[in-house]
Amino acid sequence: MKNKTPPSVSSFFINLLGGICYILAIKIMLITSPDMDVVMISIISIMVAVVPIVGCELLFLKVHRRKSVGLLEKKGPVDKERLSLKLLGYYGSIALVMLGYFIIPCYANDDFFDSSFAFMLPLLIAYMTFGWVYVSEFDNRLEEPRDSLWHFGCLLAGRWQDVDREKIFAHLKSVCLRGYYIPVMSAYLALNITLLGGEQEEFTQSYIGSINEGAAFDVLQFFILTYFVFAAMDTLFAVIGYLMTFRVLDSHIRSTDSTFLGWFVCIVCYYPFWEIMMISVFFDDFYNNPEWHEWFANMPVSVIIFWGSLVIFGMSAESLTTLTFGIRFSNLTYRGLITSGPFRVSKHPQYVFKMINRFCFYVPFLSMAGFFGATQTMIMFVGICFVYYLRAKTEENHLSHYPEYVEYANWINENGMFRWVVKFAPFLKYSEEKAKAGRLF
Repeated sequence: MKNKTPPSVSSFFINLLGGICYILAIKIMLITSPDMDVVMISIISIMVAVVPIVGCELLFLKVHRRKSVGLLEKKGPVDKERLSLKLLGYYGSIALVMLGYFIIPCYANDDFFDSSFAFMLPLLIAYMTFGWVYVSEFDNRLEEPRDSLWHFGCLLAGRWQDVDREKIFAHLKSVCLRGYYIPVMSAYLALNITLLGGEQEEFTQSYIGSINEGAAFDVLQFFILTYFVFAAMDTLFAVIGYLMTFRVLDSHIRSTDSTFLGWFVCIVCYYPFWEIMMISVFFDDFYNNPEWHEWFANMPVSVIIFWGSLVIFGMSAESLTTLTFGIRFSNLTYRGLITSGPFRVSKHPQYVFKMINRFCFYVPFLSMAGFFGATQTMIMFVGICFVYYLRAKTEENHLSHYPEYVEYANWINENGMFRWVVKFAPFLKYSEEKAKAGRLF
């Protein structure tokens, strides 16, 4: 039995530095400029987290020299025709995403995405301006310069005889994935930061409703604001992950899940599908149940502190798991093996902590409808856990095509925090054979 996990492509401590910079920046901005535009706060938060992470990865981890990046030691000859096709593929990909935003009704008509598109305007300008520099600079440095951008450029240029269909399909999946998640995650980020802005006492009062002023109010204010600081950090690193898909940083997408079930159970967990397809159909009573602060607002301060600590633990652990990915967070993709931080104790710590977070935040064992209502909400909670179980299993099946992940998963079987659980639920134990066969149980 090995005592060490396989190496991680991302350093937890470097990413933690970025997280600390974000927390300091958000605190300073909210104190000195409480009326600052939420989009500007979001952009600054991303920058102050990304810069130290990228700087430390280049300086200490030498990510640009990794074999998986595929850079030549010396520049090759300039191929203007190849470069022009790659630039066509690059700008064609951006145009494809923009077209999707224009023709899909929810992006134009849903207020949820207002902050997203305010955020994406400067992002689009940056990608349009600096994309040419990036593609041009690294075209003749790559061991395999005819990458997915080149093949997509060939498709757009009508050179269909040169097109590799598999690479085109993989490229389109990657483009659609980022095109969907960037506005969703940036909207979540803006929402969480908005909840932190303004007068914090007024926000707390409006959030928890009527409560007597005093120690209970002060304690609840602390826990609620701390919760949303971590919630914003969780979505912050999700946005960073989708933005920072650069081969030179070894943060490129190596593969994307190819199964319908994998995509379905993942996409359905986010706006608007979660609200339309899941909450309204299956989990409405669960999410309409009073939240923890409503149940405990008028209880003794000691009770508020106890349960509030559990709530903060769930949210902070979930956000620290997203932080562990650093610039490589992305659903449905493989961007290198992550084994540091919480991934040393579980293959799916984010889902574990997410369920702990939801259990503590929504307290499903309590219900205004009494025992029957509590039983109903607990069944719904189990249903939510099952959705994330399916996400975990489809991810394992995808990642098991990589030998380093198989090695890591087998290591977790022997050393993980929850290894004792498989004695009671053997189907939870990782099996390379089952994963490669696409089995879920």
